[in-house]
Amino acid sequence: VEELDHKHYSFEIQHDPGLCMDFDPDCKAWAARGDCDTNKEFMLGGDFGTGQCRRTCGACKPCEHNDWDCRNENREKAGYLKLVPEELDALGLGNYFATHAKSAQAQQQQGAGQVEGPRHAAAGAVATGAAGVAGRVGAEGAVAAARGVQPQMPAAAAASSRGAAAATAPRGQPRVPR
Repeated sequence: VEELDHKHYSFEIQHDPGLCMDFDPDCKAWAARGDCDTNKEFMLGGDFGTGQCRRTCGACKPCEHNDWDCRNENREKAGYLKLVPEELDALGLGNYFATHAKSAQAQQQQGAGQVEGPRHAAAGAVATGAAGVAGRVGAEGAVAAARGVQPQMPAAAAASSRGAAAATAPRGQPRVPR
């Protein structure tokens, strides 16, 4: 039991990569600074999860909540498997994805669709942990997710959102806006 006290497990909410949304209010500023190219893991996503600024960086295209072809195209671009509505219906999840996607898009249009970071649930989010990363290409992402490792947010944002100490944290440590 003592060994477990020193380990940190992280089960986070991961947003459906089929939705084309920004999840941080600073995305436009970071993109203007060039972070779409220099900090791709955080901005666009990678083995650690969906990027925080995919819409601003042009990594996806906005879709209607029931446009499965468009949503699946976004999922494929992000390295995820396609969702098949008939299979989701058979699992009892068809309405979940359609309803939450519509709600998330409506919130973003009202300016409330942006959240502080991946630890915060938002409408349109899909609960995932290490098992949820299985839809991702590569086993390394599942191992990283199981360890709770996340990509870094832009250094300037880390410094402004949590003080200078956040900007000096070692690479590989979670950097989630607060």
